[in-house]
Amino acid sequence: MREYIIRRVLLMFPTLFGVTLAVFILMHLAPGDVVMAKLSEDYVTQEHIDRMRAELGLDKPLYEQYLFWVTNVLRGDLGTSLWSATPVRDELARRIPVSAELAILSMAVSIAIALPLGVLSAIRQDTVADYVGRFLSISALSAPNFWLGTLILVLPAIWFGWAPPVRYVPLTQDPWMNLQQVLPAALALGAHSSAVVMRMSRSTLLEVLRQDYVRTAWAKGLSERVVVVRHALKNALIPVITIWGSQLSHLLGGTVVMETIFSLPGVGLATFQAIERRDFVQLQGNVLFIAGVFVVMNLLVDLTYSWLDPRIRYR
Repeated sequence: MREYIIRRVLLMFPTLFGVTLAVFILMHLAPGDVVMAKLSEDYVTQEHIDRMRAELGLDKPLYEQYLFWVTNVLRGDLGTSLWSATPVRDELARRIPVSAELAILSMAVSIAIALPLGVLSAIRQDTVADYVGRFLSISALSAPNFWLGTLILVLPAIWFGWAPPVRYVPLTQDPWMNLQQVLPAALALGAHSSAVVMRMSRSTLLEVLRQDYVRTAWAKGLSERVVVVRHALKNALIPVITIWGSQLSHLLGGTVVMETIFSLPGVGLATFQAIERRDFVQLQGNVLFIAGVFVVMNLLVDLTYSWLDPRIRYR
């Protein structure tokens, strides 16, 4: 197991390198740069533009710019934003807790909705409960999360005259005010993501319930709760864990639309703003963090397989 983990960790570095290189190339293929974004509304001379590009280091060859950034990253320095002149590391440190809180709440909502409905639909196959569960999952799956977020934002304002706070308040300062802003976004994201998890939970649990060892458990006279929870559910969760890991990685990386709708200053909104401003230093730092989250979560998901199913061994 230790050798497998070491190999996976070593493979992370070329993956992250390839991601940052691809983002760097794509950003420079797009027309314009951060200087033109800053000065687009002002009348400036070419001399002024050249001087600002020289100050930001944009006059150097592209390979020098990229090697300079990679060298600093290896030293633990993600660079300085070309737009705000603030360290990228500080900007990420300020925004990661917002996206992490949204991700955790969204996953809690998804699990609370999907797992009970999936189990109920499987053990009550082709009953009213099963049909209702499948109808709810298809409805949530067909509704885009930004549409659900808009409804959650607009309908309470129309019916009850209530709307979440516009200005973001950190959880440590005012937990109640913070939850009023983050929880509606988490409900929209969690309801949408629960649809996939619910259908996968139902399908895998149905398959497991048909296995011989489950039939043996039924033949022993064990209760339904013991058979489902202790014998069947653990093995049925292996494909579900894969989906949860992918969804959590996506949420931790930030969701641009939901953070924009609910004015949440997370990583997703910062990434979108960096693209708009052609701030490739900030963008590369954000993408490096997001890619790191995905590769780490993929490793954790793979390791979880061996805990759920002792037959799985990594060498």
